[in-house]
Amino acid sequence: MKQYPFEVVINHKNVRNSRIRIAPDCRVYVTIPPGTDAEGLIDSRTDWIIRKIGELNRLASEYETGDGTFIYNGKMWHPVFSESLPVSFSWPDIHYPSVEKLRKVVSEELREDISFRLDHYSKKIGVDYGRISIRNQRTRWGSCSGRGNLNFNIRSMALPETTRDYLVIHELAHRIEMNHSAAFWKKVSEYYPDYRSAEKELKAYWVVIGRSRIWDALLDNQCR
Repeated sequence: MKQYPFEVVINHKNVRNSRIRIAPDCRVYVTIPPGTDAEGLIDSRTDWIIRKIGELNRLASEYETGDGTFIYNGKMWHPVFSESLPVSFSWPDIHYPSVEKLRKVVSEELREDISFRLDHYSKKIGVDYGRISIRNQRTRWGSCSGRGNLNFNIRSMALPETTRDYLVIHELAHRIEMNHSAAFWKKVSEYYPDYRSAEKELKAYWVVIGRSRIWDALLDNQCR
């Protein structure tokens, strides 16, 4: 394959339509049916790919501080491997004995944090909800089922507290409007007026998390 100014990963699958996905680390994933001309597809979309990579870099530039950091609760921490010690937070260091134990602590902290916010905002909005799950969704920060069960991405623990407020309000608003209609956003704005800024912040954090070596290891297995 010819050289491009970006890294390309080709996946041949039995799919009907070709797809191009640009990951937060700017790798370009091309999924194509067998026999499809990958180079022809990439050549036709090169300008678009380069533009999107530029947008990702600009989006994350004000947040990113390096691959070795661990963004947690809206702050950049320095992870320190300490095999004989439990997971502990002592600014600016996070000590952890294994990725598995760090993942467990992050998931438990997020469940407690989200539960507190759900209890607070559900009363304000006047809605109920069902089961709470902490997961490693590939493309979503959260979701709400028709039965009121709520899923939150483990990445949410990277966000500042105010942005997690927005996530909770967003999902609870789906208990009233199961869509993203004008009525839905009107309901969200009643409890989080600056939701547009929060949406932009979510996009930036997703890119920063996707470029973090520690988060990459932490997200390696599905959370339950």
